[in-house]
Amino acid sequence: EEKEEKEEKEEKEEKEEKDEKEEKEAKEKDQQEEKDVQEQEEEKDQEEEGDQEPEEDNEEEEREEKNEREDKTIEEEEKEQKEKKVEEQKEEEVDQKEEEGEEQEEKVKEQKEQEVDHEQNEQKRKQEEREAEEEQQHKEGEEEKQTEEEQKEEQQKLEGEQKEEQEDGNREEEDKQAADKEAEVQERGGAEAGAEGAKEGASEEALPRGAEGGQEPLEAADGGGVPRPPPAEAGRGEG
Repeated sequence: EEKEEKEEKEEKEEKEEKDEKEEKEAKEKDQQEEKDVQEQEEEKDQEEEGDQEPEEDNEEEEREEKNEREDKTIEEEEKEQKEKKVEEQKEEEVDQKEEEGEEQEEKVKEQKEQEVDHEQNEQKRKQEEREAEEEQQHKEGEEEKQTEEEQKEEQQKLEGEQKEEQEDGNREEEDKQAADKEAEVQERGGAEAGAEGAKEGASEEALPRGAEGGQEPLEAADGGGVPRPPPAEAGRGEG
């Protein structure tokens, strides 16, 4: 808005200067036309009176006209030089204003570019922070997941070992119980066999001996089946 107001003001000043110049030129043109008409009338009057005027007057008039033309030429040249100088000055001012405007535009453009760069850098920084945070969260999640899996595997392994130990203990207990039972059975079987042997031994001792006397081994009293030597009195019978 400030730039537009400045441009409008400059255009208004240029228009006023141009109107003033045109008005001045028109006024000068009117004055010149009036002067030319007056000169023509004077020349016409002089021509009408020419026959009556002496030759010296004609020469004087010619000199005056020549001087006027020279003065007019000099005045016009000075005027042209002045107008040219004014025009050049205006052009310089316009060029300077345009240059200042371009510099201002360039300055505004650079400022906007800096703001855009700053905004882009800020967005890039925030994006990098978000990505780093997401990566950290993902990493922490993976580590937590891995830790949970490791803990689960460790727990399963521990439970498996405990189960295996329990099964081994159960097998050992079963084996022990079976061995104890077998030993008990064998012990009971041995006791029964011993009792049976003792019983049989007692029965044999109660029987009478044969003619040959004591040729058969006798069972041990404990039932172990160990042969005992015949008694000393045993011998062949007399009949």
